[in-house]
Amino acid sequence: MLDSRAVVDGFAKPLFITLLTRMQSTKTSEYVYYFSRFILYALAIQVKGLGPDFLIKAFEGIQPGYDCSLFSHIVSQQSQKIVDASFVKLCCP
Repeated sequence: MLDSRAVVDGFAKPLFITLLTRMQSTKTSEYVYYFSRFILYALAIQVKGLGPDFLIKAFEGIQPGYDCSLFSHIVSQQSQKIVDASFVKLCCP
């Protein structure tokens, strides 16, 4: 049986490069919102071998120090919208 980490390792760098290239070339507020949701979900996922360390290493493999910039300038700005939307869906099904 394959470890989930081994399967994802081969796809992580090209996937994140594609996502970041899309953000750099044609950034829209909707794309940034869903990209941030994806990043926050990937940080919270509870799968052996995946999670915050995996995500940080993936971004560090693309460009050292980029993860801090990404989280502080993009994801953190969207997190309030994401939390609010999730709260509303939880309270008003």
